Amino acid sequence: MQKLTLIFTFLFALIFSAQAQTWEQMYQQADSLMQAWEFATSIPIYKQALPLAEAEFGKNSEPYLQTRNGLGGSMAFVAEKDSTEAFLLENVELCKAFGEKTAVYATALHNAGTFYLDHDLEKSENYFQQALTLRKEILGETHPDYANSLNNLGLLYEKMGNYAQAEPLYKESLKIYKEALGEKHPDYASSLNNLAILYWNMGNYTQAEALYKESMQIRKEALGEKHPDYANSLNNLAILYRNMGNYAQAEPLYKE
Repeated sequence: MQKLTLIFTFLFALIFSAQAQTWEQMYQQADSLMQAWEFATSIPIYKQALPLAEAEFGKNSEPYLQTRNGLGGSMAFVAEKDSTEAFLLENVELCKAFGEKTAVYATALHNAGTFYLDHDLEKSENYFQQALTLRKEILGETHPDYANSLNNLGLLYEKMGNYAQAEPLYKESLKIYKEALGEKHPDYASSLNNLAILYWNMGNYTQAEALYKESMQIRKEALGEKHPDYANSLNNLAILYRNMGNYAQAEPLYKE
């Protein structure tokens, strides 16, 4: 009986602790998970943060809409299609009503573009273009979010097979990340990786190899050898070597 009492006391303490967390704490926790691509884990935390934002700031507020954007951004990758689409489109309208020249509206447009990347390329392009234009206007051409819009629009064109349109977007995104975040940042490494994939698709294996190697080294130093992004770099380089016929170089990368 004593053990049972202790368990209930511990559980109560955990529940009380979770309830006592502020919106900012909950949001930062969810946002960190989303940035680490742990989308499924971030979703319930965003959902817990949403009523806290509403209670503290109201629905027509930047924190509330920012939380919805975080939730929608994660849902775009892992949640059920119909419910995600409805949520994202509602979010676009809510953020538009808040202000058509705001960062939250630009993010809502960008999230919708990300969702449609797997469902409707024409709609995806439309939302990405709107987000890109708005971010350029309100954030400037040196902001990482503008680089993110360039990158995703490049990804769209690559997916459409429009490599000539994708390449300058990837290059511009890479330049901004380098200047804004530095050459040791994971986002810079991801941008290198995306450009490498494009060159691989174009058959430019020498250029792809150099970028893959640079991206892999940054991820190793910044994220560690146990991180999924580092494993992704190893795999991409191994596939490249296999396609080049360099099986001896590919094999140890697959094993690692």
